Amino acid sequence: MWAVLPAKNFTDAKQRLGGVLNAGERTALFAAMFEDVLSTLVRVPGLDGVLVVTRDPSAAAIAARHGAEVLEEPEDRG
Repeated sequence: MWAVLPAKNFTDAKQRLGGVLNAGERTALFAAMFEDVLSTLVRVPGLDGVLVVTRDPSAAAIAARHGAEVLEEPEDRG
């Protein structure tokens, strides 16, 4: 069994927090949250692998660093 982790573009994430965080802070928050979830998934013993579906190069780089497979989305569908 594989875990599939979708990741939107980091710059578009957490828009509802716009009233309390600036764009850079929202991006950093999403990156930290994404990496936390990914690092947990790759340590789950019962999984055959982790697949990250994304268009974002930052997400793809983090996924590769953790040994996850990356499937690049052809377009951003939200």
